[in-house]
Amino acid sequence: MIFFKDHSQSVGDGHWWPRIIIISVLAIGLGMMIFAGLVFGARELTLSEVWNALRGHESESIASITVNSLRLPRVLVGIVVGIALAVAGLLIQNITNNGLADPGILGINAGASTAVVIGIWAFGFSSSFDLGWLSIIGASVAIIIVMLIGFSGARHASPIKLILAGAAMTAIFSSITSSILFLADETINVFRHWIVGSLSSGGNTRLLQLTGFLPLLLIGMFISIFVLRGLDVLQLGEDTALALGVSLQQIRFLGIVAIVLLAASATAIAGPIGFLGLATPHVARALMGASMIWRFAACLFLGPILLLGADIIGRLLLQSGEIQVGVVIVFIGVPVFLSVVRYSKELII
Repeated sequence: MIFFKDHSQSVGDGHWWPRIIIISVLAIGLGMMIFAGLVFGARELTLSEVWNALRGHESESIASITVNSLRLPRVLVGIVVGIALAVAGLLIQNITNNGLADPGILGINAGASTAVVIGIWAFGFSSSFDLGWLSIIGASVAIIIVMLIGFSGARHASPIKLILAGAAMTAIFSSITSSILFLADETINVFRHWIVGSLSSGGNTRLLQLTGFLPLLLIGMFISIFVLRGLDVLQLGEDTALALGVSLQQIRFLGIVAIVLLAASATAIAGPIGFLGLATPHVARALMGASMIWRFAACLFLGPILLLGADIIGRLLLQSGEIQVGVVIVFIGVPVFLSVVRYSKELII
């Protein structure tokens, strides 16, 4: 297992105005991605067509149906899922003190996948909404087991214990998933559409899923904001945090609850999307420095920018059809992952 502590700070640390400028640039970038998400696709639309569609003019036109029924829901889902995965990645990297961690390291994705496979195989579930709730259940079971192990037998939860427990649960759930898929070929057809990770597949369905899981996402975001200050102090070291009155057990417990609410809900809506939770916090740190609050603010924009950008690239790469965002995002996340391993200066093996 590889861990690292990076105490470097970006240019402008200690000053708020460079960060305000960066946040403003990121907000403009997100606006551009939203615009591109509405314009580009199998049929490229003009600015006037998009504007008229959003205003409700010519509601029966192909452009209006394309924007309001397909692309706008896709963009909205991309924004919410991007924020959820980015914030979850930021929290898990700080809670585990592992810069190579993403939400999947706690077994969230593996638990969700196993629950979905069992639901398809044993009960015949196939609707995206049913699969979404199954993924929530599976992710919750996985994280509860990991938390019971990580918080047992010690005064404070050990980041190493959490990571090892997550790795063990990932291996167990992945084995169960593979075994069922090997025995039941018909399950693969439904499962493969979910496992790839996508923002498409029915705009209205995605919006219904987004609405259904929005309360869980909002609770997760509220908890995330609540633990930011504690995680900021935790970066100074456990002894310092304890001396300043920070409850490590409480911060880690609440942080993990926020992670499972955000990551599991995002997985329920769009399927497993890897590497976004890994890449975004590192970009945020490079831009904003060590402050958790400013990195959190940057993640609110960077997550959707990366996810919508990957989705747009997937639409444009092929003349007919598209590459799902879960595949494209890997090609963005893997170079970041490798660069972290290559250029991290303080490695602890």
